[in-house]
Amino acid sequence: MKRRQITRLLVSIAALVLVAHPAGAQPRFYFGGTVAADSADRGSMDLRTVPAAGGLLGWRFNDGWSIEFHLDRGFAEGDPHGRIGHFGTDTLKDYAREGVAVLAIWKSRPLGRVAVAASMGLAERRFRTTRTIGIDRPVNLPPDDPLLQNQTGTTQAAGPTGGVLLPIALGGGWSVAPELRVGFHFTSEGIYGDGLYAPVYSGVRVMWGF
Repeated sequence: MKRRQITRLLVSIAALVLVAHPAGAQPRFYFGGTVAADSADRGSMDLRTVPAAGGLLGWRFNDGWSIEFHLDRGFAEGDPHGRIGHFGTDTLKDYAREGVAVLAIWKSRPLGRVAVAASMGLAERRFRTTRTIGIDRPVNLPPDDPLLQNQTGTTQAAGPTGGVLLPIALGGGWSVAPELRVGFHFTSEGIYGDGLYAPVYSGVRVMWGF
């Protein structure tokens, strides 16, 4: 997605949260840790399911609405695979890297210790790819020619995301929440160029509020 489109969507999310902020509970911050699996058919990129772990910081406006910032790290690397290059078959290897998300969260009134919540916002994950140039025939070029140099590129996959979570209060300000989100992410830059993925993010978060 273009930066201008991302900025407009973030502003819209913030406006939605502010409009839905009538008088209610005292605003408060909370933070937590997350573990998840980020899964998608990423086309030519040799990464399907990416284990990820990270943290979040949230600001609860009232009993129903909050906004969160997430940061995590993906831990996965794909097997080397081939791709036709200028002089033969190049070898590519993919690595999952950091992910970020900004989410607006709506939470229902709790039924006992359990509530239902919905999330909406933007998410991005980055991937690093190394490309080793393959030479399968004689090449009349100097060794330092740009066409003969190995490459390392970063592919950004970003777009809207949304889902559901099930906050369960544990007491003492602590809670745990299974979470499921589905996104529509567009890729930009990097070795793979443009594409469209539909990642499924499934995991668990543990939170503490103050």
